[in-house]
Amino acid sequence: MSNEEIKNIFNEIHNVFWKKWRDNVPARDSKDWEVIVQEGKDLMKKYNHCPLVVCNMRELIGELSDRMKKCEKGVC
Repeated sequence: MSNEEIKNIFNEIHNVFWKKWRDNVPARDSKDWEVIVQEGKDLMKKYNHCPLVVCNMRELIGELSDRMKKCEKGVC
């Protein structure tokens, strides 16, 4: 994988996906979770399920889920 490919991966994962959702965590019953998961799947498909993308998307979606659970407990 080239430096340019890695740069593009991190750009899309962090600057597009993460910045979009990090301060906009949806409630458990929100349809936005379907959007989040689909965006993750789309990025993984775009980069041929590259482990760098799969691991980062799994961790970031997990972090969003953790934040959602904290908000449900009133700690957000």
